[in-house]
Amino acid sequence: MTPAFNAFVLATLAPLFAGTTLWIVPKFRRTLFFGVRIAADWSLAPETRRVARVYQSQIAVWTLLDVALSFIGIRWNNVSAIVAGNLALAVGGTIAYFLANRAARPFASGTPVLRTASLSPSPETLPGGVAALLTPFAVLGLAAIWLATHWDAIPLRFPVHFDIAGQPNGWAHRTWKGVFGSLIQGASVMATLLGVAVGIVRSSPRGSEWSGRFRRATLRFLIGMLWAMSLLFSWIALNPILGFQMPPILLTVLILGAVGALAFPLLRLGSDPDSGTDATPDSAWKMGIIYYNPEDPALMVEKRFGLGYTVNFANRTSWVLMALTLAVPVVALVIIRGA
Repeated sequence: MTPAFNAFVLATLAPLFAGTTLWIVPKFRRTLFFGVRIAADWSLAPETRRVARVYQSQIAVWTLLDVALSFIGIRWNNVSAIVAGNLALAVGGTIAYFLANRAARPFASGTPVLRTASLSPSPETLPGGVAALLTPFAVLGLAAIWLATHWDAIPLRFPVHFDIAGQPNGWAHRTWKGVFGSLIQGASVMATLLGVAVGIVRSSPRGSEWSGRFRRATLRFLIGMLWAMSLLFSWIALNPILGFQMPPILLTVLILGAVGALAFPLLRLGSDPDSGTDATPDSAWKMGIIYYNPEDPALMVEKRFGLGYTVNFANRTSWVLMALTLAVPVVALVIIRGA
């Protein structure tokens, strides 16, 4: 395969994955239309279909721009072009959603809702129990022990970044941060995922039967990502000794495929007729994406945009949770870079 072909494939995979995800946003929840609760399936009314078409047209334009800029960046090793493409899709997609949310408000059902949340400790536990949570971290620990006991087998200088042809273009040295840095970064990402999962178990309200299924599916997704991150970062750390370089296209396909497979149960639940039974009032959702409700004791609630959970910004604890979520990987990166 030629470098141009490899660049095209790599430039297409991630933007199309992200763009497709944004494109199907209206179908995530059958009774929620761009964050607004509606009385019937939005696809049955021409007015709501028109709102969806405008949104999807905008997403298509931003996705194509991301693909074009990503191709330029990958083909000619221009990081700025890749970043610009990703930002264009992220910012453009967010604006498109906000505009669609404003256009969807006249179709709100206006059904009164009552938000309740249990303040007593929840008997629910994380899927798989303690073993499912600790084993991924143990895998990182075993990888660190293996590297420490085989220190002399690690090359003094080894590749850590590769171009589209699989040729190394970034290097690290046999120092503690060069060898163990990826494991530290992996542990920080995994700790963040675990923290979010614990927050959902302990601080999200118990509502409808569908909400319970959605919560359990979200927790399984997070635990699955915990295991996937453990294997990925362990492989990256051990690669200087193993010497097995996976083609960039194959690695990208495997990562996107794993995320898609883990998220598929959540997508299926979104098509359920009871998917709009989160009981949060439309008025508490700012622009359909930010939940702010001082009268709701819940810390985490089901998202109306995308999949999973978001925080109640009126709850002071949410700011502490977000600060920790951002601080853990940043501190790990600073320690590694500053060592």
